[in-house]
Amino acid sequence: MKNNFFYTLIAFCLLSGTVHGGWLDQFLETKKYADETDSYVKKFKRPHMQNHQSAINHPERRRSVSKKEINRIIFLASRKYNVHPDFIRSIISVESNFQNHALSEKGAQGLMQLMPQTCETFHVNNPWDPIKNSMAGTQYIKALLVEFKDVKTALAAYNFGPSSIRNNKRWPKETRVYVARVLNKFRKYRTTG
Repeated sequence: MKNNFFYTLIAFCLLSGTVHGGWLDQFLETKKYADETDSYVKKFKRPHMQNHQSAINHPERRRSVSKKEINRIIFLASRKYNVHPDFIRSIISVESNFQNHALSEKGAQGLMQLMPQTCETFHVNNPWDPIKNSMAGTQYIKALLVEFKDVKTALAAYNFGPSSIRNNKRWPKETRVYVARVLNKFRKYRTTG
């Protein structure tokens, strides 16, 4: 009985556009954009995650997190912030490939690759904690979706920085590739899910 309720709740969340604030429809109109950036995606190579001495020895960073646990965290973040779980999953996939110990050359940390400034903004004292990292990352992308009212622009702001988007700076190649990759992942998760 408990399992039936759980599966019914998941189905309702996935199928109901109103649960996700009505902006979910925008996700389904991204094929043209992805096609236009296909040449960038084909050339894209994932940058090597390098270690920083200030973060590498953090004990929490050494703890590996299972895909099952990550999926549970994604579901919790989705319910709390009304962001589609496959969208969160797509961001995590592109940002860290589900590696909670990922550390970028620029200092982005954890599953959703939070920068130190973002951690401060969302009061994350331990970015290696997969729950805190995912909750803050989801809260952040939700805030960007609300502000920019466009999925592609919100993703660009997540990657390139919201101030750069507000100042109408031209999206660099890295950001165009990032947006296309996340949306491609989202479409795949939606069609195979």
